[in-house]
Amino acid sequence: MKEQNTNSQNEKREHKKIPIFSSLKFKMVLMLIVATAVTAATLLLIMVPFSERQIKNETKNYMYDIAQSSCSIIDIMTSTDDAALKEHFQNVGVEGISSSYAYIVSSDGTMLYHPTAEKIGKSVENAVIKGVVSELKNGQKPENKVVTYDFNGVNKYAAYNISKDQSKIVVISADESEVLQPVNNMMKLAVFALIVVVVIVSAIGAVITEIALRPIIRVSQIVQKMADLDFSENENTEKMKKRKDETGVMTRSVALLREELVDLLEGIQKQSVQLFKTSANLDGDSDETQKMVEQVDRAVGDIATGATSQAQETQNA
Repeated sequence: MKEQNTNSQNEKREHKKIPIFSSLKFKMVLMLIVATAVTAATLLLIMVPFSERQIKNETKNYMYDIAQSSCSIIDIMTSTDDAALKEHFQNVGVEGISSSYAYIVSSDGTMLYHPTAEKIGKSVENAVIKGVVSELKNGQKPENKVVTYDFNGVNKYAAYNISKDQSKIVVISADESEVLQPVNNMMKLAVFALIVVVVIVSAIGAVITEIALRPIIRVSQIVQKMADLDFSENENTEKMKKRKDETGVMTRSVALLREELVDLLEGIQKQSVQLFKTSANLDGDSDETQKMVEQVDRAVGDIATGATSQAQETQNA
């Protein structure tokens, strides 16, 4: 019997324990984390492509302006030997981008100036500029613009501008990866910020969830007391009944149920007392009836004995 009671108590304790992954607190905090992560990811998906387009357009426009201004310098230069070109163009490029530089190509495709001295005097390697040279040789006037091309597996931008006499082509080059480096840095910063925000939201969410679930825990404690057949008054019940939210409605409903159960149990108790009294009365009546039966039985026995004696006396007479 004791072993059964112990097992029953253990089952009740196990019943009261809620696995952490099944708890409302965990689910609500997880929901906040997921909502924060989804919101941040959505913003990144919107902002990153937009930022890339903006940086690309601004960089290309800037490169075009540099190529145009550099071409204007070429048009007014009195000398275009190697030293003069180096003096004017060795520091030309997009500011802040180390891969950006300027080089000059003649109308026949020969490199007149390049930061890498070994390339000067050799044919241009850029396929786009080769196409521009080909058009010039055919007597055409190519449009000055900015293009994107692949050079040895590296995506590059090239802004070119043709001199007025069409004898020279000024090219400003830059690697796309370096141009978009600010976007990559922003992505890394955004990911780090997202992690920090998730940690902060988790902490704040845990506190808020704890406060929000506290009334529900109190209601569950009240219900658990009733499940243990403890219908005594509780201070928390009176406090909870005054709340105007859903937990207040729940508490008032549970309190009403408690009152109904108490009334029911009191009624059962009264009926039990009445039944006990009735049973006692029936026991008393049963004893009296038995005594009366015994008396009747004795009386009948006496009568029978008397009648037998009288009959024998009559026969003897």
